[in-house]
Amino acid sequence: MSLLVIAFATSPGGNPAAAAPPTLADGILTVEAGDYQVDFKKQSAWTIRSIRYRGVVLISPSGGNQAVLRLPDPERKDPLFIGNVHGGEQVESFTLVADGRPHPVAEGMSAPAANEYVVIKESLMGPIRYRSSVKISPQGIEESASFQLESDPAGAEWIYAFMHCWAPEMSRWIAVLPDGSREEGAFRFDGTNTLKKDLRSLVVWSETTGTGAVMTYDEAYEGRPKLHNFLWNRQRDSKHYFQVSIDQALARTSPYVCRIVGFQASPQDWEKVALGTEK
Repeated sequence: MSLLVIAFATSPGGNPAAAAPPTLADGILTVEAGDYQVDFKKQSAWTIRSIRYRGVVLISPSGGNQAVLRLPDPERKDPLFIGNVHGGEQVESFTLVADGRPHPVAEGMSAPAANEYVVIKESLMGPIRYRSSVKISPQGIEESASFQLESDPAGAEWIYAFMHCWAPEMSRWIAVLPDGSREEGAFRFDGTNTLKKDLRSLVVWSETTGTGAVMTYDEAYEGRPKLHNFLWNRQRDSKHYFQVSIDQALARTSPYVCRIVGFQASPQDWEKVALGTEK
């Protein structure tokens, strides 16, 4: 089952709408390309704070996105996790690349509007070296995550390689499994965990806004047994987690990659639009 690559919006003249240049204010880096706007937050170790598509929130600023490490330590401020919104992550470099040219991210920064941006971070989460890149273009968002061992991993339990706080307006989801079969449901907002399977892709959609997103992996990655990919039905958002063991993450010779593409559709055709079954 192929997923639709949704065309980006164009101006009335048929050319891509011009985006504003990147800005940095109050510890928030804002990057725009085509219909997409992505915010990165310094206080959360320069992770994704939010993603908007045509002005509608896809990824909410209500929690942590991207990666985090489960490493219990009662002496740490957060006794369970290190990195991301939980603190303790040592960011070694954070770079904005605009149309292939790097620009330092610092107060007073100046970078031009570009067709494509890549935001690259290298950091340490305890014993794990983490390299993240986020590409923002009119075609959507591409996240890449890789992990290497830096020191003794004793006590490290697992990694959430990707996390996505889907906006609370998202009401429905469809999961495409590795064999092409589908599972679907409604977000419950009751604190439960659902899905718990390996995926090829995940679709979320809001009946309120008529806006949704398709998250697609480069391959059907094997997750950590029992949870794999799961949805936490929280009150403030509907959060997606992709959980991998330390051994799984360190054994990979290529990054984990996922892509997010926004779409807009009516209640009658949102599934067909998202899954690309309409010709």
